Amino acid sequence: MKLHILRHAKTEVNSLSGKDIDRKLAIKGMLQTDRLRVFFYKHTFSNTLFFSSTSIRTRETILNALSTDIQASFVFLDLLYLANEDQLLHFIFSQDDCIDLFIVGHNEGLSNLVSLLYREPICLKTGEYVCLSFDCYKWSDVIHFKAVLS
Repeated sequence: MKLHILRHAKTEVNSLSGKDIDRKLAIKGMLQTDRLRVFFYKHTFSNTLFFSSTSIRTRETILNALSTDIQASFVFLDLLYLANEDQLLHFIFSQDDCIDLFIVGHNEGLSNLVSLLYREPICLKTGEYVCLSFDCYKWSDVIHFKAVLS
């Protein structure tokens, strides 16, 4: 089983509304998604469910980073907005087994989750992607296995 984690790309400092959730990608962030699109074009994501926070920056990141050639439907969830590692784990445990997951979200939750599952400290920078593989068949079991970076 694979868990794909993508931290949103670089954002503007402020939004027009003044709300954090409304911040858009900065020019640097758009360039990051261009590079991600080239990287993801070489990958297949069959049997993968895609989830993203509802923030504008995560939506822009995933929609710009994945090529239109990749057939994927995205589920945007409020519960992933600024989720901590416990909330992310609970979400992962609730997913169908034997299906790979792709989550686009925010720090510190994502870095803490990856660190917990990989059992070494990892700090994801903006626009950074990591894929964790697990030698198990149930999402509720991933906590008992050390993830392998793939």
